[in-house]
Amino acid sequence: MTLRSLFAALFALAVLMQALPSHAAQEIRIGVLAFRSLEQTGQRWQATADYLNVALPEYRFSIEPMFFPELDMAVNRGRFDFVLTNPEHYITNRADHGLSVIATLMPLAEGRPVSSFGGVIFTRAERADIDGMADLRGKAVSAVSEQSFGGYLMQRWELFKQGVDIGEIRAMRYTGMPFDKVVNEVLTGRTDAGFVRTGILESMAREGKLSLDQIKIISPQPLADFPQLRSTELYPEWAFSAMPDVPESLVKEVALALLNIKPDDAAASAGKYYGFTPPGNYAPVEALVMRLGVTSERSHDFDWRDVVRKYALWLVGGGGLLWLGIFAASIYLWRNNRRLGSAYRERDHLALELLSANATLEENVEQRTGELQASEARFRQMFERHDSPMLLIEPHGGEIIDANPAAEHFYGYPVAELRAMNISQINLLPPEQIATERARAEREERNFFVFPHRLASGEVRTVEVHSSPVSVEGRTLLFSIVHDVTERYAMESMLRLKDSALDAAANAMLITDPAGHIVWVNKAFTDLTGYAADEAIGHTPRDLAKSGRHDELFYRQLWQTVMAGRVWRGELVNRRKDDSLYDEEMTITPVLDDAGQIMHFIAVKQDISERKKVEQEIHNLAFYDALTGLPNRRLLQDRLGKAVPAAARSKRYGALMFIDLDHFKTLNDLHGHEAGDLLLIEVAHRITACIREQDSAARLGGDEFVVMLEDLSGDTDEAVQQAELVAEKIRAALDQPYRMERPAVAGETILHRCTSSIGLTLFYSHDDSVDDLLKWADMAMYQAKLAGRNAIRFFDPAMQAAVEARAALEADLRAALEAGQFRLYYQVQVDAARLACGAEALLRWEHPQRGLVSPLQFIPLAEETGLILPIGLWVLDAACAQLAAWQDDEAMRGFQLAINVSAKQFRQTEFVGQVQDAVRRYGIDSRLLKLELTESMALENVEDTIAKMSELKRLGVSFSMDDFGTGYSSLQYLKQLPLAQIKIDQSFVRDIATDSNDAAIVQTIIAMSEALGLNVIAEGVETEAQWAFLDSHGCGAYQGYLFGRPLPLAQFEELLADQKMVWPVQL
Repeated sequence: MTLRSLFAALFALAVLMQALPSHAAQEIRIGVLAFRSLEQTGQRWQATADYLNVALPEYRFSIEPMFFPELDMAVNRGRFDFVLTNPEHYITNRADHGLSVIATLMPLAEGRPVSSFGGVIFTRAERADIDGMADLRGKAVSAVSEQSFGGYLMQRWELFKQGVDIGEIRAMRYTGMPFDKVVNEVLTGRTDAGFVRTGILESMAREGKLSLDQIKIISPQPLADFPQLRSTELYPEWAFSAMPDVPESLVKEVALALLNIKPDDAAASAGKYYGFTPPGNYAPVEALVMRLGVTSERSHDFDWRDVVRKYALWLVGGGGLLWLGIFAASIYLWRNNRRLGSAYRERDHLALELLSANATLEENVEQRTGELQASEARFRQMFERHDSPMLLIEPHGGEIIDANPAAEHFYGYPVAELRAMNISQINLLPPEQIATERARAEREERNFFVFPHRLASGEVRTVEVHSSPVSVEGRTLLFSIVHDVTERYAMESMLRLKDSALDAAANAMLITDPAGHIVWVNKAFTDLTGYAADEAIGHTPRDLAKSGRHDELFYRQLWQTVMAGRVWRGELVNRRKDDSLYDEEMTITPVLDDAGQIMHFIAVKQDISERKKVEQEIHNLAFYDALTGLPNRRLLQDRLGKAVPAAARSKRYGALMFIDLDHFKTLNDLHGHEAGDLLLIEVAHRITACIREQDSAARLGGDEFVVMLEDLSGDTDEAVQQAELVAEKIRAALDQPYRMERPAVAGETILHRCTSSIGLTLFYSHDDSVDDLLKWADMAMYQAKLAGRNAIRFFDPAMQAAVEARAALEADLRAALEAGQFRLYYQVQVDAARLACGAEALLRWEHPQRGLVSPLQFIPLAEETGLILPIGLWVLDAACAQLAAWQDDEAMRGFQLAINVSAKQFRQTEFVGQVQDAVRRYGIDSRLLKLELTESMALENVEDTIAKMSELKRLGVSFSMDDFGTGYSSLQYLKQLPLAQIKIDQSFVRDIATDSNDAAIVQTIIAMSEALGLNVIAEGVETEAQWAFLDSHGCGAYQGYLFGRPLPLAQFEELLADQKMVWPVQL
């Protein structure tokens, strides 16, 4: 290589190295004061650095967060080009290092943009001894540091204004950053109160680190003008300032870029601020620091270069002054005796100092004038180039002094026309209100407003106006930045409306992220679960509410449904905060983004506990007996309907058992229904204890129970034995004594014994219907009753035939009355001379197919079915009609006719009226009508019997006691009854001639009747020997086959005519 080539290469390398820096972006460092963790602070402001890197690509901006001491030393060493810090820190650094503010931060406070902030003094909510600032005397207080403006100096100034010196605080504890340490010290009781800047408490509450219910604000200020809790006045927000050696061009570019940040930019979102505003008025901050006498005690790390750089002018001046001093001293020593000369020299010296001071002052004025001119130039450049509408407004009159091109574009008025307008021509609020708001903005009491502004087109838009006082050419004006928020406010209004609607919704609602973590709940959710929003957010619903009632498969299927993007609906049992369980109906709806990916899940929950409870109650009422809790007839029939086909499929028998308690009515009559209910409950318990879990027991009503046995043997004999074994077990259990405590009567115990009659039937085939099985078991139970009770009987098909026959007879009996099939037969009654003195009318049924049906067949059935009432009324009517007919016959006119009255008929309240009506209707002599009552019927309710008999006796009707001697008559009651006659039952007459007991009874009845003044008639007299015995002992009348059988009317009248037996009765 030649020497020339070497020089050429070296020259090219030098050129290349000189050119490289010109293409590399210049490093610009921004120091940020950290009041939370350094990591959080760095993350928050990195997006702002990224924004500046895009806006100013020729520079590379970086963020360096630091706490107070570190930031002081870094600024002192010239590490940064720009500094973002709190107002007090800025004021101090401006004095130390010549920083100049280029923009003021405008953060969001609870969603509202503000350009000022304040301080908070707080204590624990339960501290009743601390209400005002004066209560802090003698207390321990926490703060981050003495240099914190919002976290110490503001609070100290408020205390000072209220007469509380900081020295009166018992102890100040400085925790260092972040502010969380101050809050934790107060909450844990290490100190009595704490100082923090505004927004800290709300931020910690949102992060779940604090509940605002835990704290109390001391001397709280109104929230109308500022949306966060505070105890102090408001001061300008953080200052974004430039170091003195930063080029003016870069300062302008950075200021303009900051002012152009919009609320929806990523920088503002990440930094949690609204934007930046032109520099605020920091004079109140400087005044506060001076009034408190706060001295700067920053951490300065100086070396000789810092001294030379900062104090070079003073060193040179000082050296000169030192030289002059030495020179003056020399002159003074040389000419000590020349005082006048010395005085002149002193005057010259003072003149020099005055000139020097004037020169320094002029220099400072010139520097400040330059700064102001530069600031106004930057402001004008920003004003003209900013994308947001900006106005300069005269604060007192409201005249628009200036407007930028963006305002011309937005309002539709040329700038020149805007300059000739008053703001009240645009703002639709009343002028007085506008003037009030301008005054507040001028005093910096408030700088954020929302107004309705009308455009040149007439359209009204909603705008946010940030207005603060600025000095322009020595004149104070309101600098207003306008943002059109019409669509945003409409959307926010709609969102607030929706939020209010959702929060006011009766149904609980929650929103989760795709992983199931709760991000939002409404008030109804808190009301339902007991969990406040801050307790629920961050957890999964399953963490909070899992009841243990659902298995993993249930939750897995639920998640498979919603993760597939489908809606899930269902019912769950969940748990409240207080551990109580509740039923809920829930709908989970996935929310998808444009790409179809799940963003959130929305769950709507409704408490259905009451509905479930009501449904269960309805179910219980519909299918269970309210008294015993056993299944009722409906549920039994449902189960039996399933058991019959199951038995047919399995080829194994089932059994149905019908249980009826014997003489249950006696317990009710003796002790009342309450005792009866207690017995039924105990019976249910005993029956249930005798059967297997797979079997069923039910109560049909009253004292009737049914047991259904399933899965018995497939062999008939074995199945019968198994069923009978269970039935016997139940019968024996129910036969045990009952001991019942009556709650209505304290200390009363009822001892009772009650047996049961049990009917059984087996089922095996599909052909067995539910109704047939119940009917067969019921029939078998009645057979057990007929067998003497306390017995078990199986159903016999012969029973069915008897039941069917009885049913057919009942159907015919109901039709007989309407068809006129009843007849009266008459049996003669004779006196001692064997002459006819009367007759008994006996009911007969002449059926067209059955022929003459015996009264022994149909009378009991009529009694049981209640048909005896219309039949008895027909007998009364027919008998009275016949007496009326006989009254027209000379021979029969005084003939007496007796009819039988059933117990049911006699007990009717209208019975007396029916007799009176019949007697009057036919116009008969009532003395010829005789009513025969049975002994047991007459004594069933003696008072009622006597009353009815007495009333009819006054009418003239007479009474005969039928079947006397078969009951348990009491002479005491017998004497009270208005009887005319006693009829000796034929059971005593039948063996009167051969049975001494019957003979003695008859004699006693006759003697007793004579003593009571009653007539006696004997029925069933069939032989002469019977008649002779009765006649010999004084019996006055007779009835029986010896004198005549019961005959139809025509034959009866022929009998009397042929035998000439008629003899009028002596009335």
